[in-house]
Amino acid sequence: MTPFEFSRLPALFDVLLWKIAPGLGEARSKSARIYRRRIYLLLLLIISLCALCNLMGPATAVLVLPTLQWIDTANVGNSSFVGMNAANPPQAGNWFIQTSNCTANEAQTFNYSCAAPTFGSALDVWLESIRNTAPGVTQQDQLTFNINTTYSISTDGPLTARYNSSLYWAPNREILSNLSADFLAVGLLSLGVDEKTWEQNVGSLDSYNSYAEYNSSLNLAILRNGPILGAIVNNWISFDNASVTVVEVAPNQQIRCYDSYNLDSFDGTSSGNYTKCIQTGTGWSPSNKMSNFSVAGTYDYATTRVVRPDTQISIFSSEKAAFLENGVLPDWLPGDCLRNGTVPTGTNCDYNRLFTMDHSSPVANRSSNVNTMEMTTRQNTTSVTAAIDFIAFLGFTTYTLDASPITNPSQVIQTEDIDNTQTSITIDPSWMLADFSADAGSIQSPDHSTSQQLSNLMNTFLSLAQQPNPSTDSLSDTDQNNYYYLTMISIAQTLSIIDINTSPSTSSSTTTQTHPLLHRSARMNVWAYSASSSRTAILGTIVAIIGIVVTLIQFVMSLWDKRPFRSSTQLLVAALEHVPRDEFRGRQTSEEGVARVRFHVREALEGVGFGGGGDGKEREGDGDGDGGGGLVGRIRFQRTEG
Repeated sequence: MTPFEFSRLPALFDVLLWKIAPGLGEARSKSARIYRRRIYLLLLLIISLCALCNLMGPATAVLVLPTLQWIDTANVGNSSFVGMNAANPPQAGNWFIQTSNCTANEAQTFNYSCAAPTFGSALDVWLESIRNTAPGVTQQDQLTFNINTTYSISTDGPLTARYNSSLYWAPNREILSNLSADFLAVGLLSLGVDEKTWEQNVGSLDSYNSYAEYNSSLNLAILRNGPILGAIVNNWISFDNASVTVVEVAPNQQIRCYDSYNLDSFDGTSSGNYTKCIQTGTGWSPSNKMSNFSVAGTYDYATTRVVRPDTQISIFSSEKAAFLENGVLPDWLPGDCLRNGTVPTGTNCDYNRLFTMDHSSPVANRSSNVNTMEMTTRQNTTSVTAAIDFIAFLGFTTYTLDASPITNPSQVIQTEDIDNTQTSITIDPSWMLADFSADAGSIQSPDHSTSQQLSNLMNTFLSLAQQPNPSTDSLSDTDQNNYYYLTMISIAQTLSIIDINTSPSTSSSTTTQTHPLLHRSARMNVWAYSASSSRTAILGTIVAIIGIVVTLIQFVMSLWDKRPFRSSTQLLVAALEHVPRDEFRGRQTSEEGVARVRFHVREALEGVGFGGGGDGKEREGDGDGDGGGGLVGRIRFQRTEG
């Protein structure tokens, strides 16, 4: 049979096809059973080939016609990640100072008010955004982003499931700035710009070809891998200055303790009441640093009509912190070791033991590389202190920008799953100065929205402290939310502006989990050929391969069995010329009976036809009746016994 004959799928449902082997069910001899198996095997083969032939057309179409699919491009990039410049102040020549248009001298003297037009405004917009709209979206160049949250993301190391701490992740603005440049380049290419315009807007022509391949896509997602910083966050308020204890251990060695430090200020954190103590001063560690500035008080138009007091802000970076549950000192530590003021001479204080991290403690993930922003406001004999603290963690992710103005009109950045290798890092206090666009030791004007909100909030706390039995429970929902927003956004802004340190990579450069190669790639939606783009394409490939194998088998078998091919026309002519001789005796009343009369085709032996009689014996004839009949000189039918 030809492949075309196997393509007639309805023929399989012809009842006569399954009844053309008479007597097979009653056969008992060994040869009959073998013959029956061959017949069934033949039928199974016919069904399989029929299915194959009917699938061959769609399979060919799937493979020949291109399909709309997403493909990933090759990585482009020539730099390796070295680390974050978090432990050092912002430095001249790095991204933050260049972008903020600050001078090298301003960077060296820790004067970051020069960043007010850029990052100061960005902080104000971000804070107002989260106060007035739920997402709290901010912008970097042409792109927008917000804070992401994860919970207990690591099963080993400092972030374990039993701590149940929320981490708030802020995308890195330097990576976003590069993505924004990618977005601009893709937009220019889509407009068909010439090389001169490209050099004016993008820069070197070396990158032209790497972007040019993106221009053939129907939809495009630009990807960049890179670092991302997250933080475990908390805040604290004291309405009595005595709640803050400053212990003078030695020159350049102090301990600051905060009583009634609650861990449940933020959702998703472990609860507990502690006295939290942090190390300050370089006598403990060179990484312990401190900086300060003030925010001038605002004029109270509503009630007192006087200028409110200033707010003093001190920023501490501490290598270690200790937590005393419910404020109870351990038995081995004398009370004078944590008294306010200088520790009496001769007091046996084992501070190393006090600040040794207990990894089984529920606060272990809050005990190293602690950053604290302490805010104090005083009026007469009343004072109030609030503290914002966080522990920063470094992770890696892939930043994705959907470049379509239809599906992503706001150019919102997405960050994929963050890896499980987060480690806590040290943050220099100067980054929080840069966050507020403040100069070290200066008094900042409350003209900026963030400074104004901070000043108003601290004076709200001060007014509450002047009431009998002040408590945070007396704060309105608005004030509590404003404190939460100020905490979150000021920390997120700090994390987002920290520079990335990189080094040039070569073809021999190796990548590690903590020092990956930084690259750009794209995911393009294009018309393309692919044998593995979908299950349909895979099925089409399998069908095509099976079809090729069947064709090769047919070719080999035709070389082995060289019987001449009989066309359908030849078979029809031979059947018409055949003269029946009682073959249908007793069966002519049933179509099924007629179908069970079996014949086989043989070559004609001479110029006359040979027919099969009713008894199955050959008879010679002249082709007109006596001997049966056949197709003279070609082929003939002969009945076989069933």
